[in-house]
Amino acid sequence: TGFHVIRGSARDLNPIMNAVLAHGGLPAFFSVKAAMTVFPMVVIMVHKEWRLGRYAARLCLLTYVVLSFYHLYLILAAPKA
Repeated sequence: TGFHVIRGSARDLNPIMNAVLAHGGLPAFFSVKAAMTVFPMVVIMVHKEWRLGRYAARLCLLTYVVLSFYHLYLILAAPKA
């Protein structure tokens, strides 16, 4: 997301992240984005022995894999604006 925001080829669909980007710039955007990823993963890993925790961890992993491939597609295959 950060790469596309820097290039100006995309914007974050999350209105909170758009506000952070508008008021705090890229460092704040990356910091909040990282915190929004790390904090839930810590909660999930603390509860990894629970069935729901294992399910959530797998779902997060799958989501990030799919999102990573989508970003690679946007970088490599999509026409340049």
